[in-house]
Amino acid sequence: MRAYEPYDTVVNQPFSNIGDPTLITPYDMVLNNAYQTRLDTHRIEDYDTDLGYDQFIGKKNSSLSQSTRLNLDQIMNESYNSVVGIISDTDPYEIEKSYNEFAYAPDSSEFSSEDLLLGNHGESIVTPAPISTSKYDRIVPHNSRFDWNQRFQDILELPQTTTDEVLSRYERLRSLGNDFIHTAKTFGKIIIEEIFVPNEEKTIRPDKQMGGIGGGPKYVYCGILFKYALDWKGIYKGDEWAMKAAGHEYRGCTAFAQCGVDDLHVPLMCIMDYRGFRLIAMSFLPINTRTMIYGSHDGGQSIFASDPIMNRKMNQVGKFLNLKGHTVGMSKDKNYFYLPTDIEGHKGHDSRYYALDFARVFPPTKPLENMPSSFLYYQFRPEFIKSYHIPLSSDAYAKFGGTENKIHNRETDEATEFLINRCAKRVARQLDEMDYEHEEALSKIPSIMHKFGVNIRYLGYVRQHVKKKSVQQLLLIEMVARVVKNEWRRKLRSRMLMIKSIAEEIYRKVTRDYFNLVLGVHEEMSPQYWDNEMRTQLIEKYPPGILPDEKDRSFDLKSEIPLDILFKRVQTLTKVLLSYEANEQFSLSPNAFEIVYPDIKRMGLKVKPMVIISSAEARALYIESTRKQKRSNTAIRLLKLSLSHFADAISAGADNKDLILNYGDALYELGKRLYGEESGKMFTEALEKYHYASGLESLYSMGITLYKCIHTRTDMDNDSLSNILQLANTCFTECRFIIKGSVRKSVSRKLSSFSSSKPKKSSRTSTFNSDFDVKLYSESILMDKKRYYRPKNTQYHHVEQPNIRVSDISLHSIYMNWGYALCEQSKHIFQVTGDRVYANESYKDAADKFYRGLKLKKTKFYQGIVEKLKQKDKTHLATIMEIQSYNSEGIITEINSNWCYHITDDFLMSVNGIFKVEKLILTKYSINDLSPESILAIAKNDDFNEIHLIECHTLVSLTMEALYEEHIRLKKISISYTSDEIHKLPITDNLEYLDITQCLSINDNHIMDIAIECPNLTHLYMRGCKISTESLIYLILRMDKITDLDISHNVGVTDEVLHTIAEVCYNVSSLDISHCTKITDNGVSQMFRECGNLTHINMMHCNITDESFIQEIDGEKKSISEIGFETLILDFCQLITDRSLKKIFKISPNLCKISLKGVPISDKCIRVLGKYCHNISVLNVGQCEISVERLLPIITNVVYLDISYSNVDDVLIRQISKQCQKLVSLNICGCKKITSGAIKSLVVDGTPLLHVVDITGCKNIAKFAKKKLNELSPEVYIINRNHRRTSSIKSKIL
Repeated sequence: MRAYEPYDTVVNQPFSNIGDPTLITPYDMVLNNAYQTRLDTHRIEDYDTDLGYDQFIGKKNSSLSQSTRLNLDQIMNESYNSVVGIISDTDPYEIEKSYNEFAYAPDSSEFSSEDLLLGNHGESIVTPAPISTSKYDRIVPHNSRFDWNQRFQDILELPQTTTDEVLSRYERLRSLGNDFIHTAKTFGKIIIEEIFVPNEEKTIRPDKQMGGIGGGPKYVYCGILFKYALDWKGIYKGDEWAMKAAGHEYRGCTAFAQCGVDDLHVPLMCIMDYRGFRLIAMSFLPINTRTMIYGSHDGGQSIFASDPIMNRKMNQVGKFLNLKGHTVGMSKDKNYFYLPTDIEGHKGHDSRYYALDFARVFPPTKPLENMPSSFLYYQFRPEFIKSYHIPLSSDAYAKFGGTENKIHNRETDEATEFLINRCAKRVARQLDEMDYEHEEALSKIPSIMHKFGVNIRYLGYVRQHVKKKSVQQLLLIEMVARVVKNEWRRKLRSRMLMIKSIAEEIYRKVTRDYFNLVLGVHEEMSPQYWDNEMRTQLIEKYPPGILPDEKDRSFDLKSEIPLDILFKRVQTLTKVLLSYEANEQFSLSPNAFEIVYPDIKRMGLKVKPMVIISSAEARALYIESTRKQKRSNTAIRLLKLSLSHFADAISAGADNKDLILNYGDALYELGKRLYGEESGKMFTEALEKYHYASGLESLYSMGITLYKCIHTRTDMDNDSLSNILQLANTCFTECRFIIKGSVRKSVSRKLSSFSSSKPKKSSRTSTFNSDFDVKLYSESILMDKKRYYRPKNTQYHHVEQPNIRVSDISLHSIYMNWGYALCEQSKHIFQVTGDRVYANESYKDAADKFYRGLKLKKTKFYQGIVEKLKQKDKTHLATIMEIQSYNSEGIITEINSNWCYHITDDFLMSVNGIFKVEKLILTKYSINDLSPESILAIAKNDDFNEIHLIECHTLVSLTMEALYEEHIRLKKISISYTSDEIHKLPITDNLEYLDITQCLSINDNHIMDIAIECPNLTHLYMRGCKISTESLIYLILRMDKITDLDISHNVGVTDEVLHTIAEVCYNVSSLDISHCTKITDNGVSQMFRECGNLTHINMMHCNITDESFIQEIDGEKKSISEIGFETLILDFCQLITDRSLKKIFKISPNLCKISLKGVPISDKCIRVLGKYCHNISVLNVGQCEISVERLLPIITNVVYLDISYSNVDDVLIRQISKQCQKLVSLNICGCKKITSGAIKSLVVDGTPLLHVVDITGCKNIAKFAKKKLNELSPEVYIINRNHRRTSSIKSKIL
């Protein structure tokens, strides 16, 4: 046995016989295999070169440095020592047998000595193909060690039916990915370092058989194809743009891998950045020019589409990516592709279908005027393309774009404008809402932009729309950091071309000098650099991002940027790592810091692996953590490690919603294992991921788990539990939005013909039946697992939450669990705070959810309630929450007929026998539905104190008389909208609330009784009652505790009544005197002068002028100006003008409800409203002669909007639909410019909370469209003739 010889000894051997296989001994072969084993197990990533034994004995001329030789000697010595035992223990006969098989392999003469020494041989030896222009014309002989593609595809085809199989698959992907990346980094670093070394002196020489005109020379080594991203043919007009094209190659490959099309394969790939150069490394595929069956390899001169199976697969990918089908081919033979013409599809020698050349998969943005070739490297992001409303062509602006090239170009231009003008604004709004520290916010900017499909090069457009100064500064830092990165890369490339050296010290000095130039160390050169070069590059690369004052040469741009934060970002982008001490000193004195040579710790090689590889590690760690004990330290540590890997993977594939769902799963699992505030933080972040990925099952499962935390998480304090329960409610809210959005998108496709002015009736009749139920349709959508799961052979696996199936999730189940969550929340509120009112509010929300959920069931839901009540089982109490609220002890406190199908005497008796009822609300009941006896039985309970009989004709009189005779002491009575002859009211000194709105039988005698018997009255509503002035004055003189007063629609209201209110009712905060035509400015101004707490006022249809307000706003006693208004209703007060309204808006920053219908206001008044009042939730400017465009900045949070009889058109309706996400009711009656298409987009694809739309008098809306929209969207009421629904909704909101 010969010992391992050092490097100098090896290179000095005679090389004439190196290529002779007979000179290779069995020990050489074993030692070479030992080195390869060492390469796999001993990762030495910081060495300049990691060469194997085969390179030493095959190297004729060496240009390696002494340090490199020593490193190689060390590796080989370790490898040799590790294999000595193997050699000594191995049967010599087996070694000799292996040697003979190696040395005398058939047709070995066809391989070079390098192929033999690297082991590039196998059982099936393929003769190299003739030289061709295709870069894959040469086939590397099979070798199991370096056949990365075979190993990659075999792993992807592994079964995933069990968790063990999934885990095994991820672990094997992780191992393969680490091996591939390590090998690519090792040899890719050598290739880049020797880029300017003559070919005959290079360690790894370019492969002359590889064709292709992009990038430069190709290298094939260890089964990996290396391609430079250089503009060596002048195609891209610069290396920087060639590097962008390489990034698109990587992004396109990632997009193909995510499509989940069966039996369509892509190569294993990564991209590397080092010393200013970019290199693509990809597994060698078993293909050549003879295997091509799709696309073109000669610029569209010849088109391949010979395999129907491949054509179908490629079309599936194009449709999945939302790419536009188009005609391709520059010859007479045309084909129809969804993908770019120059993509390549092959049927490999292994019978697999492969796709490659992905650089132009995604459509280009509009080319810049001064850069006509920018369509080659400026492309839309996949997030934008997938979400854009129409598909775009990948061949737009290309010479082989087809006969419809002008159409493709126009659509691309429109999409670019949409991206710049709309998407950039959305990003700006999102960034304005950020509340992070500088470093954290900087790292989130790219992900936020990518989430909205906005490229980083549009940072300037985003900055243009940002309002916060702090965010503008962050964006400027990001822009400067990227300019520094690109300029640093250019300087490194230039220096390598100049000196042609592989030594790293020179490039460290280049880095040091340039960074110091940016830092301002050079007193003369640095200011000139910032004023000239930096400013110019920022203006050129991010055009609108530099504000007008920043373009001025006198503006000190460098002073606006925190240099320590800038260079932390630069280190992240360039992989130049400064030492810990340097960073510490930098933070202490950023403006006086100079980088010295030792400060640069490392100039690393930046690698971006495929998402499927980078995510395999994260997913494997996540699955391993789920197998550990729930709260063990190991499980928590594994989950935290998985989160780090998920974050890295998502940064390379932000549009991969499966990956984001897995990220959310890991956050959710970690939240269950942590304690207190940390747990809540994890749940919140998981909710954000689920929301972005529209993860219905995950949100549903998480919501159920969270609201059960009230019983299981004893480690949480009350505040944490409150936050957790609120998160549960948010989960179910998101679930509802996802389902509603799915229904709307599906229905939108069925309504596509609505946008036509002359729709075809025949095309609509077969689409829906007359009894079409959109809620049932939504449940049928949820049954289709293909909407939420990929095909079985998908390359991404989503780990499901336990015990939750897609078929279990429906609107009914969401609403019911939402109700349970709200019920738990209300109980928790009462137990912690003892606040019954607040708790009951939450119970009311729960009742609403139960009501919605039970309504979806096809049973008579009131009968189910009766059965559950008869069982007297507390487990069924939540089921009857649609009609009542409970206190913490399970007592029914309220029965509300608005929450149920029907209430009978038996039901009331049953409830009375079990619970103690405090409140009874009945709407539109008569003596035929209920008897006064059953109501009296409920009222006799000691806790009963409130009764509301609304529009209960024939029932009010007998009920009031029965309550009066039994001396029932009530705190609240409401008998509104009734024509019953009322003789007696059950009023006592205990009464605090009385509503006799529109009680036609109320007279002066009743008013006298109220004044005498009810001294503690705080809320009094007498709208529409026929009462004299004297009776009103007599009543008000005794109502010194009144806070809410409604005396509207009453002819007895005069200035004398207002004077009395001013003298007595100091505490009144809400007053309604609408339609009181006898009042004047004198009475109103005196009332404003004395009632200092008045914040809610309704003076609709009153004969008042500007003087009513101006006298008091400008007066000495500024009671109004100190408080301002919160609600102001001045409909049809036509004597009110801008003069008083501007003053009112300036003193009312808390104004949230404003109604000015029919008031002669101008656009200037609207601008003042938007400037001073930022909390508007109700806005009524119908019949006002204003430009509706002026309203867009102030209606973001509006719930009710009335713009009736205005100049609004389809464009404004679509803007309102997308901007007003909280809009519940919209009145656009009398708007003659609106068409059916705008209403369709509003109702079907509009705001998620929209409930009422009034389109009365919109003449351009087809009659059949109104009817169909009511059928398709039952949750949105389309009002045409009857205004009553809109006014009732408005009254509830006001």
